[in-house]
Amino acid sequence: MVLCVDERSRTQALERTQSMVRLGPGYVEGVTHGYSRHGTTAPFAALDVATDHVLTPCTPRHRRDEFLEFLEHIDANVPDDLEVHLVVDNDASHKHVKIKPRLAARPRYHVHFTPTYSSWLNHVEIRFNIVTQKATCRGSFS
Repeated sequence: MVLCVDERSRTQALERTQSMVRLGPGYVEGVTHGYSRHGTTAPFAALDVATDHVLTPCTPRHRRDEFLEFLEHIDANVPDDLEVHLVVDNDASHKHVKIKPRLAARPRYHVHFTPTYSSWLNHVEIRFNIVTQKATCRGSFS
């Protein structure tokens, strides 16, 4: 099984003080600068390339400990008889000294790092971008 793995740090739920503003010719709409912040989350995601299924828990922070918990979540949701190929970027939490022994203890896991500055090659990164552009960027959440 090939899983594209990534996380989006500091995803915010913002409630706009005013609704979208329609602007003049040549402009579609605008947003005001005023908002209320209703918290942040750090979603982790593992996209199964073959089935398009996504494993995605949300955590309050984005650190190596949460990444370890996410690996446990993957372990619990992937059948034991499958080898797991993880495609990850070069984030420090993926290469931390606490992560390496965890992955070495499970020989069915194989980690593949995308080249530096090429995280956009990871398909789950593309998914995060789509969600950001279509939902969270212009949304208002109470």
